[in-house]
This record gives sequence, C-alpha cells and structure tokens, in this order.
Amino acid sequence: MKKMRIFKITFCAIMAAMATIFNFIEITLPFGFNLTLYGLPLVFVSFTYGPALGLLTGFVCGAIEQIVKGISLQTFLWIIAPLAWGLLSGLVYHGLKKLFNDNKVKQLELAKIAQFTEMVYFNKPCGLLDQAGIAFGGVNYIDFRSLKNPKIKHLNLTNDNYIFIIINTGDSHSTLTENYAEIKSDMKEIANHYGVEVLRDVDAKDFFRDKKLLISKYGERKVLRAKHFFEENKRVSTALNCLIKDDFEGFLKMLDESGKSSYYQLKNCYVENEEEKLPMALKYVKELVPECYSRVHGGGFAGTILMVIK
Repeated sequence: MKKMRIFKITFCAIMAAMATIFNFIEITLPFGFNLTLYGLPLVFVSFTYGPALGLLTGFVCGAIEQIVKGISLQTFLWIIAPLAWGLLSGLVYHGLKKLFNDNKVKQLELAKIAQFTEMVYFNKPCGLLDQAGIAFGGVNYIDFRSLKNPKIKHLNLTNDNYIFIIINTGDSHSTLTENYAEIKSDMKEIANHYGVEVLRDVDAKDFFRDKKLLISKYGERKVLRAKHFFEENKRVSTALNCLIKDDFEGFLKMLDESGKSSYYQLKNCYVENEEEKLPMALKYVKELVPECYSRVHGGGFAGTILMVIK
C-alpha cells in the first residue's frame, strides 16, 4: 500500500514536470494559432487516478509556473487564501493583476473579468461593486446605472483617526449561493410589477405609495428588500456628501445605518436564525465597543463583518 502511494506521488510529480516543460514548448499552427501540450499530462493523471489527483497535479503545475515567472510568496498566499473571508472578488482581481497581463489591462476591464470569473467559475451571482472598488483602490463613488460603463468618482481621502477591521466570523458562505440569488430575484420581482427589470427604473414614490399592496401580493420579505434598495441609495448620496465635506463621523453613521438595514430589511446577516456566527459577531462587537460602527461585509449570510473604531 505504501509503495503504491509512493508510486502515485512519483507519477504525479513526473507528470507535473512534463506539463511544466510542455508549457514552454509551442507548436505554430496556420492562421497565427499556437498550441502547447501543457494539459496532456494532467489529463493522463486524471484518467489514470481520478480527477482529484489530476486537479492537485494541475495546481502544482500552476504554482511551479508562477514561481518560474517570479511570483512572490505574498501573492501566492493571496491566491490560496480561504474563500470564506468574503474577499473572493479581491483574490480574483489580485491574481489577475499580479500574475498576468503585466498590469497593462485597464482597471474596469480587470474588474469585469474578475466578476465574470466569480460568476462563471465560482457560481456566485455577484455584481461589479466589490471588483470595481478593489480594482480602482482607495475610496470611490460608483454609479451602476450603466453596467457596461459605470460612473466612478475617486475621492482623495485620508483619515488616521479611525481603524477599519475585517473580522472573519468563522462560517463559510461557499454553499449559500441560493441565498444570494434570492435577493436579486426578490428585487427583480418587485421591479417587474412596474414593468421594468431593475428597481433603479422604478420611481421610489410609486413604490412607497403601493407598499401595502405589494406586501399583500409578494410578501413582506421581498418588499423589505426593495425598501432597503431605495433607502440605501439615499444613504450612499448622504455618505458621499459627508465625505466631500470632510464629515467622517456623518459618513460612518450612514455606514452604521446601512448595516442595520442590511440586518433587518435586506436580511442578509443570517440564514436560519440569529444564533449563527455572523449575527453573534455583530452583537458581540457592539457589546465590546459600544461606540464602534459595524456592519456585515461582502454579500453576507456568513463570512466577515466590518468594524470601525476610533
């Protein structure tokens, strides 16, 4: 048994070495195409010992390739960091930026590629907010009326009086894709009531006028989530004005209110009950530092929270 295990490891190591060598050998084809046999040894491993060893061998090949290219240890750790941190968009973006393209691709394009990667390969129905924020860096106001060309305004802002802390609550949201998708579908259903696809195209006055009717027809949860949308957009405008006026305290109050609305209206702070780790963490930080500002971070339901202290 032990000899067989050693043989498997040796075999996979040889295949990884062959794949790495094949990656540097290109065959020129007609019409400007190039071909490498990089994947052939990996397919051979998968066919012989199953897809798990094939994937592991492929991971080793990828690591070797990046080390040859001069990848830093810090970058490598970013790529393999736990995905439950609520920082998946950032990991995808930093991988693209640091490992490929020599930093020549425009920031918005990288953000869109990261979003596509997260949606297609990680099956997360995500928007573009996290990726764009990470791609442009710093503090930005982003208007997503046009998803193809969102308006992005960078704010030159520095404030050393506050500390921003990301806290890993210990739960993974890797299996909660359905919960994320429900938020979008709930809001879309309310938008469809008014004959449009997104709530951005609904007049807020019409929504609040029809709130009781909407609750009777679609249920309270969907209406509360739509209500969060309209009120959140107002909070963002207020927060932007606070930052422009250098009213950081006002900005943090909007952040805190946003967190409360996420908890009670958007309902993305727990899956089944308030005894889960994320809501307990939100409760604990307020008990620990009553004057702190806090909210769920990322998509919610599990993962991380944000805490701001002075």
